[in-house]
Amino acid sequence: FGAIGAVFAAQFFMLAMLVRFAPGRRWAWWTYGGTVLAWFIVDSASCLVHGATFNVLMVNLPALAGTVVLLAWARASVEG
Repeated sequence: FGAIGAVFAAQFFMLAMLVRFAPGRRWAWWTYGGTVLAWFIVDSASCLVHGATFNVLMVNLPALAGTVVLLAWARASVEG
């Protein structure tokens, strides 16, 4: 579990740096959305292959929904 923990920590560190140093930038918005979408696809596919449907329903979908809401809210402040 050490490798996946390091990947999660690195992703969240990168997202924190985007929020801190690139607010309102279009590329930062796409980077944030892209990393979360990539995580959702890979993690959900892995869960489904191993029969962990509960993880997709109880963790991945709510996390994705929350992220979509936040990205839609932040979309108004993204520069063109």
